[in-house]
Amino acid sequence: MNTPRAFEVVLFDSEYKNNVSQWNNIAHVLLADKENQHQFYCEYGRPCLDKLSPLEQIRRMLTVETSMVCGTIDSIDIDADNKIIKGMFHPSGPYGDAASELLEINEGNPHSPHFGYRAQKKPPAKMGDPEGEAIKIICWDLLPE
Repeated sequence: MNTPRAFEVVLFDSEYKNNVSQWNNIAHVLLADKENQHQFYCEYGRPCLDKLSPLEQIRRMLTVETSMVCGTIDSIDIDADNKIIKGMFHPSGPYGDAASELLEINEGNPHSPHFGYRAQKKPPAKMGDPEGEAIKIICWDLLPE
Protein backbone atom coordinates (compact mmCIF):
# COMPACT_ATOMS: atom_id res chain seq x y z
CA MET A 1 0.00 0.00 0.00
CA ASN A 2 1.40 3.39 -1.01
CA THR A 3 1.49 6.18 1.52
CA PRO A 4 0.26 9.41 -0.09
CA ARG A 5 2.84 12.14 -0.46
CA ALA A 6 2.83 14.90 2.17
CA PHE A 7 3.22 18.53 1.10
CA GLU A 8 4.70 21.46 3.01
CA VAL A 9 2.19 24.27 2.46
CA VAL A 10 1.88 27.95 3.30
CA LEU A 11 -1.32 28.26 5.29
CA PHE A 12 -1.12 31.96 5.95
CA ASP A 13 1.17 34.81 4.88
CA SER A 14 0.59 38.04 6.79
CA GLU A 15 1.99 40.15 3.97
CA TYR A 16 0.06 38.54 1.13
CA LYS A 17 -3.06 40.35 -0.12
CA ASN A 18 -3.52 42.54 2.97
CA ASN A 19 -3.67 39.64 5.42
CA VAL A 20 -2.05 41.73 8.17
CA SER A 21 -5.38 42.43 9.87
CA GLN A 22 -6.15 38.73 10.16
CA TRP A 23 -2.64 37.77 11.33
CA ASN A 24 -3.18 38.42 15.03
CA ASN A 25 -6.51 36.63 14.84
CA ILE A 26 -5.02 33.33 13.64
CA ALA A 27 -1.48 33.46 15.06
CA HIS A 28 -2.50 33.99 18.68
CA VAL A 29 -4.81 30.96 18.58
CA LEU A 30 -2.10 28.73 17.14
CA LEU A 31 0.57 30.04 19.52
CA ALA A 32 -1.68 29.66 22.56
CA ASP A 33 -2.37 26.04 21.65
CA LYS A 34 1.20 25.19 20.56
CA GLU A 35 1.74 22.55 23.25
CA ASN A 36 -1.62 20.90 22.49
CA GLN A 37 -1.22 21.18 18.74
CA HIS A 38 -2.93 18.42 16.87
CA GLN A 39 -3.90 17.80 13.32
CA PHE A 40 -6.67 19.71 11.64
CA TYR A 41 -9.00 18.42 8.98
CA CYS A 42 -8.99 20.20 5.66
CA GLU A 43 -12.02 20.45 3.40
CA TYR A 44 -11.90 20.93 -0.36
CA GLY A 45 -13.42 24.26 -1.36
CA ARG A 46 -15.60 26.72 0.51
CA PRO A 47 -18.64 25.52 2.46
CA CYS A 48 -21.83 25.99 0.43
CA LEU A 49 -24.21 28.16 2.46
CA ASP A 50 -26.59 29.33 -0.27
CA LYS A 51 -29.67 27.32 0.63
CA LEU A 52 -29.19 27.20 4.39
CA SER A 53 -31.01 29.13 7.09
CA PRO A 54 -28.89 31.42 9.30
CA LEU A 55 -28.72 28.78 12.06
CA GLU A 56 -27.80 26.08 9.55
CA GLN A 57 -25.07 28.36 8.17
CA ILE A 58 -23.57 28.72 11.65
CA ARG A 59 -23.69 24.96 12.19
CA ARG A 60 -22.02 24.34 8.82
CA MET A 61 -19.21 26.81 9.50
CA LEU A 62 -18.49 25.19 12.87
CA THR A 63 -18.37 21.58 11.65
CA VAL A 64 -16.26 19.47 9.32
CA GLU A 65 -18.25 17.84 6.54
CA THR A 66 -16.60 14.44 6.16
CA SER A 67 -17.78 14.09 2.56
CA MET A 68 -15.66 17.15 1.68
CA VAL A 69 -12.42 16.19 3.46
CA CYS A 70 -9.30 16.36 1.29
CA GLY A 71 -6.67 15.78 3.97
CA THR A 72 -5.22 16.70 7.32
CA ILE A 73 -2.75 19.39 8.35
CA ASP A 74 -0.24 18.98 11.15
CA SER A 75 3.24 20.19 12.16
CA ILE A 76 2.05 23.79 12.02
CA ASP A 77 4.89 26.26 12.47
CA ILE A 78 5.14 30.04 12.56
CA ASP A 79 8.37 31.44 11.12
CA ALA A 80 10.88 33.39 13.21
CA ASP A 81 9.68 36.71 11.77
CA ASN A 82 6.06 35.88 12.70
CA LYS A 83 4.90 36.43 9.13
CA ILE A 84 4.25 33.01 7.64
CA ILE A 85 2.38 29.97 8.95
CA LYS A 86 3.32 26.66 7.34
CA GLY A 87 2.16 23.13 7.89
CA MET A 88 2.35 19.62 6.49
CA PHE A 89 -0.64 18.64 4.37
CA HIS A 90 -1.46 14.92 4.14
CA PRO A 91 -3.97 14.13 1.36
CA SER A 92 -6.76 11.76 2.40
CA GLY A 93 -10.51 11.40 2.30
CA PRO A 94 -12.96 11.75 -0.59
CA TYR A 95 -11.09 14.72 -2.12
CA GLY A 96 -7.55 13.56 -1.31
CA ASP A 97 -6.66 12.79 -4.94
CA ALA A 98 -8.00 16.15 -6.14
CA ALA A 99 -5.97 17.94 -3.46
CA SER A 100 -2.80 16.03 -4.36
CA GLU A 101 -3.22 16.88 -8.02
CA LEU A 102 -3.85 20.55 -7.27
CA LEU A 103 -0.80 20.80 -5.00
CA GLU A 104 1.44 18.99 -7.50
CA ILE A 105 0.35 21.30 -10.33
CA ASN A 106 1.10 24.39 -8.22
CA GLU A 107 4.30 23.10 -6.61
CA GLY A 108 6.81 25.92 -6.17
CA ASN A 109 4.14 28.62 -5.92
CA PRO A 110 3.69 29.25 -2.17
CA HIS A 111 0.47 31.23 -2.64
CA SER A 112 -1.43 28.83 -4.84
CA PRO A 113 -3.64 27.17 -4.01
CA HIS A 114 -4.87 29.22 -1.08
CA PHE A 115 -5.90 27.92 2.31
CA GLY A 116 -8.59 29.52 4.43
CA TYR A 117 -9.32 28.86 8.05
CA ARG A 118 -12.62 28.56 9.85
CA ALA A 119 -12.68 29.56 13.47
CA GLN A 120 -15.05 29.94 16.33
CA LYS A 121 -14.93 33.62 17.25
CA LYS A 122 -15.95 35.96 20.02
CA PRO A 123 -18.44 38.70 19.13
CA PRO A 124 -16.76 41.89 17.83
CA ALA A 125 -15.23 44.03 20.59
CA LYS A 126 -17.17 47.09 19.46
CA MET A 127 -19.83 48.01 16.95
CA GLY A 128 -18.38 48.41 13.49
CA ASP A 129 -15.58 45.87 13.93
CA PRO A 130 -15.78 43.45 11.00
CA GLU A 131 -15.31 40.30 13.04
CA GLY A 132 -14.52 39.04 16.50
CA GLU A 133 -11.34 37.50 17.81
CA ALA A 134 -10.74 33.84 16.92
CA ILE A 135 -10.71 31.50 19.90
CA LYS A 136 -10.60 28.07 18.25
CA ILE A 137 -9.64 26.82 14.78
CA ILE A 138 -12.35 24.52 13.39
CA CYS A 139 -10.57 23.41 10.23
CA TRP A 140 -8.73 24.63 7.15
CA ASP A 141 -10.23 24.83 3.67
CA LEU A 142 -8.18 24.19 0.51
CA LEU A 143 -9.44 26.81 -1.93
CA PRO A 144 -8.79 25.71 -5.51
CA GLU A 145 -9.99 28.95 -7.13
